[in-house]
Amino acid sequence: MAPEATRDRYPVGVLMTVIFWGAAGLLAWVYIAYPTLVFVLARVAPWRVRATDPVPTVSVAIAVHNEATAISARIADVFAQEGRGVLLVEVLVGSDGSTDETDRIVEGLAASEPRLRLLALGRAGQTPTQDALFREAIGDVVVLTDAETRFEPGCLAALAEAFRDPRVGAATGRLEWRDTDLTATSANEGLYWRYERIVRAWESRAGLLTAVTGALLAVRRSNYRPVPATASMDHLLPLYVREAGGSVVYVADAVATDRPISGLREQFQNRKPVDGRPARTGPSSGCRPGDLVPQDPSLGHATARAGRVRVRPLRGIPWIVRRLGRRRRDPRRRGRRRGWSPHRVDRSPAAASARVRPRLCDRQSGVRSCVV
Repeated sequence: MAPEATRDRYPVGVLMTVIFWGAAGLLAWVYIAYPTLVFVLARVAPWRVRATDPVPTVSVAIAVHNEATAISARIADVFAQEGRGVLLVEVLVGSDGSTDETDRIVEGLAASEPRLRLLALGRAGQTPTQDALFREAIGDVVVLTDAETRFEPGCLAALAEAFRDPRVGAATGRLEWRDTDLTATSANEGLYWRYERIVRAWESRAGLLTAVTGALLAVRRSNYRPVPATASMDHLLPLYVREAGGSVVYVADAVATDRPISGLREQFQNRKPVDGRPARTGPSSGCRPGDLVPQDPSLGHATARAGRVRVRPLRGIPWIVRRLGRRRRDPRRRGRRRGWSPHRVDRSPAAASARVRPRLCDRQSGVRSCVV
């Protein structure tokens, strides 16, 4: 191998060491250092709910798509929360372009229950459907939930109790998975979820909570802001509340159950971009960053933009790798004179074979050669 090629070769061992310890440091911060910091803050300066206002009224909003087999039981489960200290004023069902018997079933139940209302919407996606439900709600607090979620006794009452503190703008409860041992995916999902609940409890006690559960999310109606159709309510609404000066709390006594991810295929579907996605019925899913889509006043709710979103990773990484990978040159060959730059040295084969040390480069001319 030529001496020049050997000198310019990247130190692969150094790069691998930097990448390994950098990744290990990030994982240590996420899973060890950050939870430890939050735990200390929660113990030293805890944030507590102060119940000074009367109990607020509650509207429950359910966004569905083709849930004819589950919607009746879901509505009955919500109304079963009455008599436990919750002021339930209405249950809203937003049908996201359902083509089965969902609309007919809800209309039949609404004939005997005036507090049940159906919003039959066109196919737009989960977020636009939830936006329409928020605009129609009349309760002081709107609780977003899914068709397959089930409230434990006293769940809505515990959520509503948190809003007696005027500082609270959003609240989330404790979601438990059902049948976590059916598949390996659901077992792993349940294990991580237990860790996530512990961290959320510490974040809430420290006054730092921003992560909530989409299947069990309560938001003060006066704190609501429209969310772009390419994003999720459970991702942006807590941030909007914090931006407005409100607080987000985790209510451990507000318990609900839901089914976990059943397999890798469903896991993939839940992690796909949310552009135009249907109203989901399972666990709260993540989303990829998308374009901000303004509200369309003519439709009354947000409209989704066609196409996928391009995500550009950290564009500075190649430059950093090049800088770290540049091998240190022989100090005797480094330019110590004023105005000399090693990047402007003539590295032609003729200069290398002649072993002539170039002198001062002409920095004004911009020519990649040196004055000999």
